Amino acid sequence: MNTGTMGTRILLILALVFAAPSARADTNSWIYGGNDLWDTGVRWSLHHYPTITNEAVLITNSASKTVTIDSFIPLLEPDALTISNLTVGGTGGASNTLSLSDMNTGGPIPLLVLNGFAVTTNGILLVTNSMLRVDGILGGDFKVDGTVQMLQQADVQVNEAIFSTNSVVQFALGTTSSTIVVGNNLTIGGTVNAIDGGGFTATNYTLFSYGGTLVDNGLAVGTLPTNYVGVIDTGTVGQVNLVVSIAPPPTPSTFRITSIERDGDNIAITWLTTGTGTSNIVQAAPGDANGSFTTNFVNLSPPMLITGSTTNYTDIGGATNRPSRFYRIQSVSAQGIVTDSDHDGLPDSWELKYFGDLTSQDGTGDPDGDGFNNLQEYLADTDPTRPASFFHIIAIARENTNDVRVTWTMGDGRTNALQRTGGDAGSYTTNGFVDIFTVTNTVGSVTNYLDVGGATNVPSQFYRVRVVP
Repeated sequence: MNTGTMGTRILLILALVFAAPSARADTNSWIYGGNDLWDTGVRWSLHHYPTITNEAVLITNSASKTVTIDSFIPLLEPDALTISNLTVGGTGGASNTLSLSDMNTGGPIPLLVLNGFAVTTNGILLVTNSMLRVDGILGGDFKVDGTVQMLQQADVQVNEAIFSTNSVVQFALGTTSSTIVVGNNLTIGGTVNAIDGGGFTATNYTLFSYGGTLVDNGLAVGTLPTNYVGVIDTGTVGQVNLVVSIAPPPTPSTFRITSIERDGDNIAITWLTTGTGTSNIVQAAPGDANGSFTTNFVNLSPPMLITGSTTNYTDIGGATNRPSRFYRIQSVSAQGIVTDSDHDGLPDSWELKYFGDLTSQDGTGDPDGDGFNNLQEYLADTDPTRPASFFHIIAIARENTNDVRVTWTMGDGRTNALQRTGGDAGSYTTNGFVDIFTVTNTVGSVTNYLDVGGATNVPSQFYRVRVVP
């Protein structure tokens, strides 16, 4: 608002009325770089808020800002609400917004544009509980290349309207929704978005009504409230409707586990594969009684070459993992994969190397009687036919008073981790083991590590080794 007394306002209005004939061709431009009210005169190039005496009103200067017409302006400066032509647009990437906010609070007084209103690139028109009229008496129209936001109780009526393919229109839809009313011809294009204006549901919403002809350049549906989809319907003459329906459930993935079934101590997993010629790996992770799990999944199987759309794998002893066990399937590149044609967890080449066939042994067998089954021997890369070849610690010896040397056997080319945890005089917890040394075996089958200071842990220290996946 202009500062000063109401008397000052009246004198200024009278002065402009007398000067109208000579000022008719003037353009009044917003020159301030920040937000303010429409009727703040010093923010305009003519040092007065816009009136009918201005040929054109521009909000197009640089720097992003919002110019607001609020509930007080219709009461205090009603002459500021009738103008000839209006343009709102951004410059140099900045956006300019004209906000019509609660103008209807004191009564239905619109912003009246007698001729044309253009919302150009990076321009935004925001209408909330307010009225806009664009009469087009000299052939002007409501032309949108920017954004129009029709929020609660927005009332927009224009003579003709053109929404370009770059335009964006947002509607607040629900129990009460607003329609852009076009008296004559309407051209639509661009994108329409919707937000929940209260009570949004699956139904038909009228976005535009028109009294002349419709030119449809393709109005796309953008964003809608979650779980809804919509299509534009122009089949009813005089209307452009948004038909909203509930979004269908997502299509199940073609790569998914279809069943997990217990068979004694074993678990049988069946899944839809990633297709012939790909390779899948079965992975598992421990879980608790509440149904949660860690992300520390480890491979149970070697890569399995897929030859059909469905396959399966049996996790030997899987049901003995307490209190729960979680499974997932990983798809990996088929290039350089190891074939497991009988899906017993053992690569065909490994079975042929040690047993000469694919049928005499599976992952559960222990032909050398060393207490490690064939799958464990494969994962550790030890010899399943030699009782002395299995993955285990063979010596723990104290050195240099305070140190401990741990020696163990391992398979060729496998990465191992030595772990330790503290304990009391004769027991330990499995939850406290941490890695202290990791090594990949490239020479021989025996390695060792000196745990410096390991003997100082009182009353005891426990060690174990594991294969790193």
